[in-house]
Amino acid sequence: EVFLTRDTWFKRLLRLLPYGLIGLGYLTWWHHAGYGTDGPGFYTDPGRDPLFFLQEVAFRAPAYLVSQFTLLPAEVFSALESPTLRAHALLPGLLYALSLLALLAWFFWPLLRRSAEARFFTLGMLIAVLPICGVSMVSRVLWYVGFGASGLLALFIQHYRDHPDNSTMRRGSRFFVGLMLLLHLWLSPLFYLVSIAGFNFMNQQWDTQTVQLPNAGPSERRLLILATKNHWIDITFPILKDRALSLGQQPSRPPPAITRILALTEGEGRYRLERPAENVLHLKTQDDHPFITLRPVPWRFAVGEPVHRPDVDIEVLAVSPQGAPTRIEYRFAPGALSRLDVMTWQKTHFTASTLPAIGQHQELLVE
Repeated sequence: EVFLTRDTWFKRLLRLLPYGLIGLGYLTWWHHAGYGTDGPGFYTDPGRDPLFFLQEVAFRAPAYLVSQFTLLPAEVFSALESPTLRAHALLPGLLYALSLLALLAWFFWPLLRRSAEARFFTLGMLIAVLPICGVSMVSRVLWYVGFGASGLLALFIQHYRDHPDNSTMRRGSRFFVGLMLLLHLWLSPLFYLVSIAGFNFMNQQWDTQTVQLPNAGPSERRLLILATKNHWIDITFPILKDRALSLGQQPSRPPPAITRILALTEGEGRYRLERPAENVLHLKTQDDHPFITLRPVPWRFAVGEPVHRPDVDIEVLAVSPQGAPTRIEYRFAPGALSRLDVMTWQKTHFTASTLPAIGQHQELLVE
């Protein structure tokens, strides 16, 4: 409607109004029904955190578009968003993405000026990239972006063959077309085969049997993980895998025995675990450095801020200038600690562990 019809702009937008109202009505119902996400994780809810979502769009949209056409893969940009790299690597990654995006715009601009179809595919691509900016960056979410990008790229190749420009643009376009054909027709299938091998490796590593989580057995188990290297890789994905493999008509694994896991901290480093009372645990990082997994913008914490979970109340005892916790208290309900199996991370897997005696402390090393 916007680019492929010849009516006035008012009539074009008027015909799109019903779709906008339907979308607005759905989002309104979604919000008031209580759906959405909250807190740091894979997803960012633009309804709950609109400013943070726009901040993510500023980095992820250029990165996704560059990943769609050229290098680097979206997973590389995602690594730059990790708490350990974000402060130092995010800006260089953004500058790289914006530079390549400007170069892509320079190549496509003559085509966009001439072709309404090219503008149609470009707008669809840009619309499709917005919602996926609320998701941690992975290549598989580029599916719908690829529809617009494929059409735009096909039109560019046709434009290059049928509309010769000045010599400088012609030479640049020849190089660009050759690069796109090399990446998308020749290297892309090879990357796909490599990715299959990578997924097979991850499937083997992200497994309760590999990380030695005791998820098989007749009785329900509750775990207290003192420390883990990466919660998603070491706990979340292995547990989900066991749950999936236990379903269906021919399950390959028994139903999971673990019903609940509470992990006190995550990430490489040294931690000090104190037990000032029978049902109270204090955890702090070495030299009062912030907990790396509890400081993504905009989730700032304040001293005394409580977090309530079943059987345990969590309180932030100290924070960094950026609002990241540096010392946390876990106050368990009477008898709750005795019902938990204690484990911790040892280089490649989990091992059984114990809590310090009352009034004592324990040093934790995650590597």
